[in-house]
Amino acid sequence: MRVGKGSAVAAIIAGSFGPAQALGASTPSAAFEPGLHTYYTPIANGTQLLWSTCGKTSKLDGCFGAGTIAPLSGACAILEGAPVVSGRVSQQAVYVMQANQSNSAHALLNVYLKTDTAAPRNPLTRIVLQKTIDLGLPVPKNPSCYMGANGRFIYAGTNASTFAVQVNKKTLAVLKVADNSSPPEAVHSITTDEKGNVSISFGTPGTAASSFFLFHGNDPGGEYGGLVAILPNASQGVSLK
Repeated sequence: MRVGKGSAVAAIIAGSFGPAQALGASTPSAAFEPGLHTYYTPIANGTQLLWSTCGKTSKLDGCFGAGTIAPLSGACAILEGAPVVSGRVSQQAVYVMQANQSNSAHALLNVYLKTDTAAPRNPLTRIVLQKTIDLGLPVPKNPSCYMGANGRFIYAGTNASTFAVQVNKKTLAVLKVADNSSPPEAVHSITTDEKGNVSISFGTPGTAASSFFLFHGNDPGGEYGGLVAILPNASQGVSLK
């Protein structure tokens, strides 16, 4: 499979993190506490994402930090990368896709760095914007956004795009993944499994014009076929419509 290269635009701003709340006593520890999680709440028509870090550690129980990811323009999908842990610190990428016709003709991808520090009494979270990438995906009036990923790549599309894009996590280079059917169909879904396989389906399921690209693990290449190809996984149900 041969794909064309897209463009990337960089921007750097600071994120925010809220006050921590500690419950009970604590002693210093050199190990990261794995019981923390961060959840995200879209508000104000996708112009902001509220985040909260909560959970239970060996000494603490509750919510320890909150903040806002802003400004955004039509935030429509979010994805986290795998965490990298060193001592009491865990770092991972957070990817937020935006699609708003009034702001940009193309969908954008914000790449953030989330840092969790399991301090003795105050686990802290900080989320800072690293880059903004122009994905080159057209944005409809009422967009639906799709994202999936494996260890090396992020895949994204919208319900107005007859192609998807592959984003290299390390370099953030953008490659176009086009539908080979004629006429081309819009992206229907992007699904993944635990083995790192990613399937991009185009068109309406059950129709002759539908098709798919399936990428094998971390291999940038893959296979192409007719009809849609849905990859189920062990943690979240996938719509078959």
